[in-house]
Amino acid sequence: MKEVYIKYIQNQDLPSTQRGALKRLCSVEKYALLASLHTTKSQANQLSCPIISIPKQVYPAFTALAIRKNSSYLGIIDFL
Repeated sequence: MKEVYIKYIQNQDLPSTQRGALKRLCSVEKYALLASLHTTKSQANQLSCPIISIPKQVYPAFTALAIRKNSSYLGIIDFL
């Protein structure tokens, strides 16, 4: 994996934020982006180009949260 990173990614000037990636999407021809649909839609009105999603192409994303056993936050998280 490190070799792939060094060969294909390390020397690239990749955007550090999703907003930067979306701006690049509008300025670079033949550019694709894998991003959160929710975040992308919320920023779409600030872009200088229309963006489209590829129908039925989903990349599942999961979120995990580590909390101490008797944390006061457990009640709130269990409520969600």
